[in-house]
Amino acid sequence: MDSKASKAAKALKDSKAMKAMKDSKASKVSKVEIARLEGYLAWEAEVAAAERDARSFAAQFPWLSPGERENLEQAYAADRLRYAEDVVDRAVERCRQLAARYRSECRRICARWAAVCLSVTLATALLAVIPAVLHG
Repeated sequence: MDSKASKAAKALKDSKAMKAMKDSKASKVSKVEIARLEGYLAWEAEVAAAERDARSFAAQFPWLSPGERENLEQAYAADRLRYAEDVVDRAVERCRQLAARYRSECRRICARWAAVCLSVTLATALLAVIPAVLHG
């Protein structure tokens, strides 16, 4: 059984974007496009898995009519995809929080480093001037 996700993955391998990624001079834009395509493929794989699991779940209830089984499959898949979206949203929010924290920490470290460099420069200048003043 060849799913949509595996067909899309095969198309990705054959695409110009993948060739550009292999090229050592690939631009940042093409890397962003590849990341988006990978995200799309991952989501399509999640949708396919949710639909497969929904069919498997509904099969446990042989007394359901075909319409009821279809409704159950749709509800199961929709619930699972809502959960998957929530997981992704929480992960994205956590990444944003960490990025903000790391930017703040980097600014703090850079400010400290600049202060250390300035202090060393001033101390060196003073040490160079003091002998001239004492002998002068």
